[in-house]
Amino acid sequence: MIGPIQPTKIPKKLIYRLPNSNRFRMVDTKTGRYVGEMNLSKRENEMFIDWLNIMPNEKRKGNGTIFLNFAKNISKQMGFNGRLRLMASVLPFDPHNPPHIFYRKYGFTSDDKKVIKKIDKAILKNRQLSIFEVPPTYMYYNPNPQVQVKVSPFKTIFKSLSKLHFLKKV
Repeated sequence: MIGPIQPTKIPKKLIYRLPNSNRFRMVDTKTGRYVGEMNLSKRENEMFIDWLNIMPNEKRKGNGTIFLNFAKNISKQMGFNGRLRLMASVLPFDPHNPPHIFYRKYGFTSDDKKVIKKIDKAILKNRQLSIFEVPPTYMYYNPNPQVQVKVSPFKTIFKSLSKLHFLKKV
């Protein structure tokens, strides 16, 4: 005799890999609707997101974050400690909504400090960037950045004061 069958929890979003490719698709298991697609490839010591596209009616619902978490898990499985890299660009998918802010909020950064400063300023002011404000930018996600020692403002002020002539011993 077989006991009662335990119900299986089906995830709200299902990600599957297309055969013989690096493409992953996401579907909503409740509605059956196509949510988006991501192309993920292995590079030297990280996973590279070639592109990530979420359907316009599925944006701002956490689907991009689900894809990024999925990519981060793949990166960990491949031995890359969750490191990701991508090119933040509006083309070809959505020229009116640059994804730079979304990636920055997730934790991505860039070596282009001017662009990062512009993105951070837009985040602080809670405003969307336009296609003309941010160029396509290489961004990377490193979940374990080297710890940077921050000097307290008191130590900085004290150092400056100690350099003044009248504080030096004669």
